[in-house]
Amino acid sequence: MLKKSEFAFRASDRVGFAAAEQDHAFLVSCFVDNGQYDELVRGDLRNHIVLGRTGAGKTALLERICERQNNAVRLDPEQLALNYLSTSTVLLFLAELGLDLDLFFGLLWRHVIVVDVLRSRYRIKDQDTKQHFFSVFATLFQSPKQQRALEYLDQWGSSFWLDTEQRVREVTSKLENDVRVAAGAHFPGLLARIESGSSFSEEEKNEYRERFKAVVSQVQIQELANVIELLGAILDDPQNVYFLLVDHLDEKWVDDKLKSRLIRGLLETLRRFLSVTNLRIVVAIRFDLYDRILDDTRSSQQQEEKLHSLSVNIRWTGEQLTKLMDERINRVIKQRYTTRQVTHQDILPEDMPDGSQRRSTMQWILDRTFMRPRDVIQFFNFAISKAIDEPVISEPALLEAEGEYSRERMNAIADEYIATYPALIHFAEILYAEPERIQLDTFDDLRLSERVQNALASSNGCIDTLTMSGQKYLASQLSMEAFLRELFYVFYEVGIVGLQKAPGEQIFWTYESRRSLSRAEVTPTTRARVHPMLWRRLGTRIQAPLIEG
Repeated sequence: MLKKSEFAFRASDRVGFAAAEQDHAFLVSCFVDNGQYDELVRGDLRNHIVLGRTGAGKTALLERICERQNNAVRLDPEQLALNYLSTSTVLLFLAELGLDLDLFFGLLWRHVIVVDVLRSRYRIKDQDTKQHFFSVFATLFQSPKQQRALEYLDQWGSSFWLDTEQRVREVTSKLENDVRVAAGAHFPGLLARIESGSSFSEEEKNEYRERFKAVVSQVQIQELANVIELLGAILDDPQNVYFLLVDHLDEKWVDDKLKSRLIRGLLETLRRFLSVTNLRIVVAIRFDLYDRILDDTRSSQQQEEKLHSLSVNIRWTGEQLTKLMDERINRVIKQRYTTRQVTHQDILPEDMPDGSQRRSTMQWILDRTFMRPRDVIQFFNFAISKAIDEPVISEPALLEAEGEYSRERMNAIADEYIATYPALIHFAEILYAEPERIQLDTFDDLRLSERVQNALASSNGCIDTLTMSGQKYLASQLSMEAFLRELFYVFYEVGIVGLQKAPGEQIFWTYESRRSLSRAEVTPTTRARVHPMLWRRLGTRIQAPLIEG
């Protein structure tokens, strides 16, 4: 253990920050590879969808690629300015007709990816460098397909070196103009109605749908296929692999009514570039957003299986998370104390109370996480704040930190799922002061009704699965059994509880195996266990230790 003469925590000490963007110094010096960095950079599968909950380390992985790989191109959704699409009266008109715009969105992503990679590869930043690029490649690539690909790129040459936003606008304008030409030729007066936002009868929609379906389908798909083939020929050096990285898809970068379709278009586009051997595309996305996109855009199971085959789920072991924290603790302390390597064992008590027994302190902390870096970092930051001017973190300090951490993590879960379950934090109060382990059929109807009423009153009229189920339950349109099935499946989905189908069976947690249980498997005899992370926040009544599994 450290001595006060050697070191003491300061109020400014942190072992990291919640957001990877703010955590850069720690990411660079304290990066711990859980095996997935190597998979992304050197694995057999070239393109990846990196899946994980908030704080699992998705952005950290991409930051590591940027730091270590010379040819990393970042595609920031915010810089695409795709809200331009949601203000296009022509696109909104086509969407109102029910036309499938996935073809167009896929073309848009392919165009953006190809041009961004080529701009980076040849440093195309103005008319002169663009002309040099075309003059060289016009002589190198002579096949008809390659020549048509170069013609396609030259067609968009005026915007080749401009911001991605300008290229998005230009490609969209091409489709808009094609629609306007067709409208002017076949439907006099339609353009004025489109621009004014007029409504259309079903008969009119059917007529327009057939005409404009052909316009959308004639977008230059073949030319783009040739361009992707050309890109593969250009990136011909296996020692000079390029990485295109996409992150922050969960942020506000496009109108919500287009977001799912646009992201689905991006994910489907990954498969189009599998033939480009020396290009690796990595898209980071949260589990809940990924699931919502598939639900919103579901067309066929076969396509989803193809997407799943590209996915990498971020997972951490206790040993890896302990190593991660040891690296960070050592960095903080060695800034002022440098005589030896310092680990968690130098600043934590050996064990902590766990019911009637005691448990190693690091395992006690890990038990209160979803086994992801952000949780452990946040716990240590709270604990350090309780140990100012001390060289170690005492047991009372850890217990005090646990309370603040538990409240903060409950709010974090609510924020993570606010788009899907805006009333989640209010319905979580149904678990307040309940025992750690709950069998669904032991709930008291009167107590449950009162708590559902309180949850609805606190939800301020927001509408989601929870509020709708709660209203039906109170109106006797949904049985208590059916309501509890829905309620606890949501709690399971977001990680508030784990579920055990029968006594003696294992407890399933979504952070360990995503969704191993379906709604149909949640029955009145299903047992739920409140996650230790939230015990303090929910006033959970702790029972005697039970061997799980």
